[in-house]
Amino acid sequence: MGFCYLLGTFLALNTVAYATGLFLWNDIFQPLTFAKDYGAYPVAYYVLGVLILSYGINLARGNFRPIFGPYFLAAGALLGWILVCTAMSPFQVVAWPEFVRYLKYLLPLMLMFTAINKPRDVLLIAGALCASVAPWAAEAGLHCLIHGVNIDLGIGGGQMAERNDFTAAIVGTLPVLLYFARNYDYKLKIPVRAVLWLFFLLSLSTIFYSLSRGASIGLALMSLSYVLFISRRKFRDTGFLILIGLVVYLILPAAWFERMGTINLGVDQKEASAASRMNLMTGALHASLDRPVFGWGPDGWLEVAFSYTNDTHNPHNIYLKLSSEVGVPGLILYLVLIGVTFTRTIKAVNLANRMGDKRMAGLGLSFVTGILGLLSAMSFLNAPFNEYLMAWVMLANAFAGVYPASVARQRGQTKRKAGKAGRAPRPDAGPQAALGNA
Repeated sequence: MGFCYLLGTFLALNTVAYATGLFLWNDIFQPLTFAKDYGAYPVAYYVLGVLILSYGINLARGNFRPIFGPYFLAAGALLGWILVCTAMSPFQVVAWPEFVRYLKYLLPLMLMFTAINKPRDVLLIAGALCASVAPWAAEAGLHCLIHGVNIDLGIGGGQMAERNDFTAAIVGTLPVLLYFARNYDYKLKIPVRAVLWLFFLLSLSTIFYSLSRGASIGLALMSLSYVLFISRRKFRDTGFLILIGLVVYLILPAAWFERMGTINLGVDQKEASAASRMNLMTGALHASLDRPVFGWGPDGWLEVAFSYTNDTHNPHNIYLKLSSEVGVPGLILYLVLIGVTFTRTIKAVNLANRMGDKRMAGLGLSFVTGILGLLSAMSFLNAPFNEYLMAWVMLANAFAGVYPASVARQRGQTKRKAGKAGRAPRPDAGPQAALGNA
């Protein structure tokens, strides 16, 4: 492990993309957002220092120019509103430390975003994010196949220690892992693809054998959303989805069906944990209505939870957690950030399709699908600023910025070359694979 950090540090000082990859890969072990106390998770602060140093060195060398845009503005507006809600919170003692915790992760992500200026950087960082989840997901899936159902899966430290958060991260990673399994085309192509496909299948095993209701629902909604709203070949993909669903249905353990059977639509729930969650959600809704503008401040829900629900847990819904803590305006700003992400990424995907660049189109679609899966799974969880959700949102926005820019640069080069040759350029001239031209 020490060698990995040494090598990562050496590479990180040469390019911000490697520093970003090191930061995000390390987050699975020592997440910066959970370092509430001074001296806790020292490696997290180390990789943050490497990121800042790499940023400064490469900026001074002129290796990149900081890029700002809709994502930076939307994320900045959301953070600004959370700051206002923190200042207005009746629970200052808990609100400020929680606000600082959000800053520890969102500000580095915003810093990373400004330094990503090539499609190749996006691919590298996406690979690092997959590498921080897929091997452990595959290990857990293999364990379940050998030993059976296990509801205590997770990775020690941070948000991945809990089974539901771990499997939600897997759901969000699956589309990008599938993208690499289908499109990896470098050294050791066949064995690497085989390993990635194995990781993909074992990750599915982890989701089902962990009996996570949220992850299972998230996976189903992600698949349906892809076919209904994203797929360009709906008939074919619907057939694939039905076929895969039938195969999965035949091999699922009986315990999974029993677990899913505890889900009821409506307020009245028979199963104890489902009833508790519905009670918490109802309480969070009333708490949101009592302070609809500023909410109760970051982490403020836990301070009032007992008075609304006779319980002291989070509401198991990221949207109600947001509205109860940063008000309806905060929830709207959060949804604006997600909406900006989807709109810009789909626009870049459409450009890639027009250019005939299927690989870049597939990468963008994997980001959109993964974020949809995470949002679906996390509708039943408590971390609206989950590390993986926010990282994929940042990376999708980076893709939406750098890919069109690379196309524009290539078009400009084509026009100049055509002008020198004394002939008009083709109207569709551009990168068939922008990855190699930026």
